[in-house]
Amino acid sequence: MQQNIYDLLEDCQTRIYNALRKNTRTDKEEAYTYAVTHVNAMDAELDMKWDELKRLGYIVHKGSLAKMDDVSLDVNLHFCIDIINKRMRINFSSPISPNAVQIVFFSTVPLEQSTVLYEEKGTGGTERRLKVSDLLAVLSYAKKFAEANLDADFDRYNGELMAIKTVDLAINHKPVDKPLNKSLHLVNDVLTEFAKVLSKDKETKRTASGISLLVDLAIDFLVRG
Repeated sequence: MQQNIYDLLEDCQTRIYNALRKNTRTDKEEAYTYAVTHVNAMDAELDMKWDELKRLGYIVHKGSLAKMDDVSLDVNLHFCIDIINKRMRINFSSPISPNAVQIVFFSTVPLEQSTVLYEEKGTGGTERRLKVSDLLAVLSYAKKFAEANLDADFDRYNGELMAIKTVDLAINHKPVDKPLNKSLHLVNDVLTEFAKVLSKDKETKRTASGISLLVDLAIDFLVRG
């Protein structure tokens, strides 16, 4: 995908998330109008999603923006997010979860250290959880890994360190002005490489002292949560 198209999709996504967070009709209408105006064939894909709802037996009120009720507008905005993420997934091998984007960058309240970001059932029915404090620890390890292993690749090194810092700031509820999916993709890339090293190097595993499970959970949070 050409970079300018990616940036456009990301810009639309940011506008929509911000509008949903502000929760005002004006902001939502502006975000919706921007998306259908700037994203190629967005109108057609929205119509397909509404038609699918109709086939499933739901009462559909899509109409024009002026006649659209608040619920239908919210549905349209979430449809837009789905469409944008589908287009991003087509062009990236590891899709980033919209839920992860929303939690990391658009939480309406400060995230406590004990806040659970992701959980899954382990073997024997046990629950495995990734808390905010765990993700911050994983980011710290990822930073050290990037510094130790990517110093010869300056562009990539700088990009991934910037992405790690961006996510760190967002998780700590501090303002950031950086690309969203792009940052999470870069963090996911370095964590995936880190996980591969952990799985092969027993000494690194011992040194990491349990970080391997957290890395796996962090990756799952980014792509599945």
